[in-house]
Amino acid sequence: MLESEKWYVAEVMLEVTVEGDSRIVAQIETYLVCADSYDQAYSRVVELGASLDYRYRNSDGKVVTMIYRGISELDAIQDVPKHGTQLAVRQLLIDHASDISTLIRSEDPLKLFKHQTLRWQGPNLSQ
Repeated sequence: MLESEKWYVAEVMLEVTVEGDSRIVAQIETYLVCADSYDQAYSRVVELGASLDYRYRNSDGKVVTMIYRGISELDAIQDVPKHGTQLAVRQLLIDHASDISTLIRSEDPLKLFKHQTLRWQGPNLSQ
């Protein structure tokens, strides 16, 4: 990484469909991008996004189509990424401090991707 380069975090939006299923999945993927400027980071994310168009057969033999639709977020990271580096900030306006507790998950729901304890109700995207 050159001294002039900095890190950006990008969220890209994909449209995912499964053959024979009318539902559409809006999939947001987060990527780290290294660039000299915001404009270069944007260009690199667009290039990356174009490479995300993909087709495969799911475990039911149906064709899954992933289409890059665009960038939903692009922001500079203030530090060099390492353990504990903040990648993004989301701010929500709430009515009462007690509303914060509704936004906090216990450890169990956070294991969704590790153990898949919650059942996905969307189309079959597994390969």
